[in-house]
Amino acid sequence: MKKLLLSMAFIAISLTTFSQELITKEDIKRLKKLLPKELKIKVDYIEREIWVKTPRITTTGKLGLMDTPDRTHEFYFRVTKNKDGTWDRAGLRYKFSYYASSWLWMESMMILCAPTNKETRKGIGVKFELKFRSEDIVTKVEGNATISEKVDMYNNPQIEKWVRHIAETGDFTRIRVSGKNKYIDEAIFRKALTPYATAIVLALDHEIFK
Repeated sequence: MKKLLLSMAFIAISLTTFSQELITKEDIKRLKKLLPKELKIKVDYIEREIWVKTPRITTTGKLGLMDTPDRTHEFYFRVTKNKDGTWDRAGLRYKFSYYASSWLWMESMMILCAPTNKETRKGIGVKFELKFRSEDIVTKVEGNATISEKVDMYNNPQIEKWVRHIAETGDFTRIRVSGKNKYIDEAIFRKALTPYATAIVLALDHEIFK
């Protein structure tokens, strides 16, 4: 009975994986032409999936390959190809990471958006609030007295509302990440976030996925 169940599970996984059509280099070239140039396209030919991503975003913009940031933000989504040549996309994902010398033990995030930095400092603006699930958080000791925490959230309505708000308004963003021990504040300037928020929204809404 156990062997039968394992065989059925393997068949189900195989059918799920290989119901997706093979991805070609021509497909990648086409997607790169159709989607905003600010985004990265990473393909996994074995899993037959594509990841459309923003660069890692900090307070001063995207990072170079050798940079080690204290805090980063990233928006991305998964794309698969159907047998009839059409494309499907999954919901938006959001990843936040920080590196420090002591643990925050992240629990929640408050995002405040307004036309100016001064307004957000006064608590004025459009607010988006999230609660983190423990299963979405990864903690790691990096070495050299450095630790990291990363949260990866899928299809969260508040995240999508935030990124669409920035794409529409170009507002300044202030973020407070709260944990068991303390909180950290993050200010993201317009030039660092708006181009990538706009690009990821245009990609999410592209007619190729409809």
